[in-house]
Amino acid sequence: MSSILISLIVAAPAAHAEGSAELPGQWLLVDNDLYVDIVDPETERIRFDGAGTLSVHAPDGTDLGTLLAGAELLLSGLPAGAYLLEPLREQRGDWDISVVDAVDSGGRIHSYDWQLDARSYDDDTGFDGRFYARVDGGADGSDAVVAIVLDGWTGYRWTAMATGYGVDGWDAGRSVDRYIAEVDPSIPLYLSNPSVRGDAPVSPEATGLVFAVNEVSDEFGGTFTFDVNARGTWRIVCDNSADGVLDPTDNDNVVLSGVSEGAESIEVEWDGHTWGLDYISGAGECGVTLSVGEMHFLADDIETAYPGMRTFLVDSGGSLSAAPMFWNDAEVAHDDIPMDNGEFPAVASGADGVDPGAIGDTPEADVNARSWGNFDDAGRGDRSMLDTWTFADRSSPDVVDVADFGGPGDRDDTTNDLGSGFEEPEELVVTIEPADGYFKGGCSVMDASSAGGLAVFAAMVGFGLRRRDD
Repeated sequence: MSSILISLIVAAPAAHAEGSAELPGQWLLVDNDLYVDIVDPETERIRFDGAGTLSVHAPDGTDLGTLLAGAELLLSGLPAGAYLLEPLREQRGDWDISVVDAVDSGGRIHSYDWQLDARSYDDDTGFDGRFYARVDGGADGSDAVVAIVLDGWTGYRWTAMATGYGVDGWDAGRSVDRYIAEVDPSIPLYLSNPSVRGDAPVSPEATGLVFAVNEVSDEFGGTFTFDVNARGTWRIVCDNSADGVLDPTDNDNVVLSGVSEGAESIEVEWDGHTWGLDYISGAGECGVTLSVGEMHFLADDIETAYPGMRTFLVDSGGSLSAAPMFWNDAEVAHDDIPMDNGEFPAVASGADGVDPGAIGDTPEADVNARSWGNFDDAGRGDRSMLDTWTFADRSSPDVVDVADFGGPGDRDDTTNDLGSGFEEPEELVVTIEPADGYFKGGCSVMDASSAGGLAVFAAMVGFGLRRRDD
């Protein structure tokens, strides 16, 4: 189709419009890829009001031409699904995209990476609003929605994006330097509670955890095997802190994680190290969980979140219930500054996460909100990729005690004696079978000095995600 069919009208009929009203104070940058869900193309139409025009593509990729401001796109004969809309001019004033004669009043507009411009770090230009993440429910036809409620979110030019596992190539849930971070945004972020909803999420289960120690090795390590019942994010946590808590945000613990493709058996090789490259030395108790609908909201170079962000599960009727927030900022908290209340932000959430309370509660930094920064260009969020994650549901841990197999300090056999002259390997690898997609190991493959060197190199060659143009 070489051009779109449009109908210019004087008074628009009833329409569900979304746009600048949901993004107060933020300019919409020209590089945005926006999508609008069309449920009934025989009755619904797309309308744009704003500056310039939009390039439009059908769900099957067909180029539908350009949609003028104040015009409507007729969809009769075209497929239902998500239509791609690309703005050809920055939206610096009021704008919205409407589904005219929508069959329901739910949210339709979404993107995988909202690219926005606050034009300042100041409190009065911070973003106060919401995104709604539609997450996988663990099986075909099922999903869930997580509301991300932001108060005092300031990052100059910034991007809103989310994945199901965190930053590519790193342990799921850890925040990292943005110059060594690669992200493939995979979760659609809506401006309103989505109209398109599937069945309720699957109840996740991870069972049958077994640990087999290395038979002949100069390292303590081995293989975990377990079963899961759904698509989701599995996570093995070992209590190296010996505090009786399987805390996935404790940098002294062992955390192995990855994704399952459905009901399957999973095998994970572990080299015996913690995140800090030490050998496990604590209680030795390890547990595995499976989360469905896990959502990692990634703050790319966001200098301030104050009083902060909160997360809630949204049911089909729009009611919100608390969803605990988790984070581990140990890798990026070295140059932190006090927040507006004079306190330093928490480095980690703790094993149970931070409860956001009720939606009507006032957000309080490090009480019911995830917070950092002081409305300037310094602190933890500057040049960092801060990861905050939650989930629709998570199984209870299935636990095994690896100390029963003889952990360090207990082993007296010659085949696994570490000895005082043992040299730590330069690269530590965790291999996960059978999944061939995403995986995250239990420890990083680089120490602090190599990470810093890579960060400097990356800054020189422009490696990593976008940098703002301020």
